[in-house]
Amino acid sequence: MTAESTGPGGFMPPVPAMPLMMAGEGQEVRLVEVLGGHGLARRLAEMGLTPGTSMRVVAQGRPGPFIVQVGESKLVLGRGMVHRVLVTPL
Repeated sequence: MTAESTGPGGFMPPVPAMPLMMAGEGQEVRLVEVLGGHGLARRLAEMGLTPGTSMRVVAQGRPGPFIVQVGESKLVLGRGMVHRVLVTPL
């Protein structure tokens, strides 16, 4: 899976997507795709996490919870979720 973006000079090469779990603390990322069933996608959408959403990783969950910040909200995500959410760095 890759995400394509364009810069001021036109086309830029695709940026490979990675599981959210691989993003480091403090890193800003954009949600690209949710792998899995409709239930997971619906649950994440209810939390405000849909493709195109930008977020910042607050805590990686090693050993505690995985926390992301979306706007002014902080969301706690389960380990199973963060493995199935694909993001690209910003």
